[in-house]
Amino acid sequence: KALWKKMMLGEEKWDGRWRLVIWDVPEKRRLARDLLRFKLKQLGFTQWQKSVWASKVDCTELLRKFIRQVGIEDWVMVIESDNIGN
Repeated sequence: KALWKKMMLGEEKWDGRWRLVIWDVPEKRRLARDLLRFKLKQLGFTQWQKSVWASKVDCTELLRKFIRQVGIEDWVMVIESDNIGN
């Protein structure tokens, strides 16, 4: 909850690492896919492409836990990196 408050208040200082989420959740799991999209928006992610979202917020473990709880870990990849660009 402390992380959530910091994120909502914009107090979280960027650690120089991007969090990328790439997914291809099947149509039969539409509800889970919609939940993922909702959670990404809550966490401040920006859509880079249709199924590629990115954020500077340090939320990798929180997001991975959510993905496991929803049961979509077979179709979702969470990447944390400080090496993105040309």
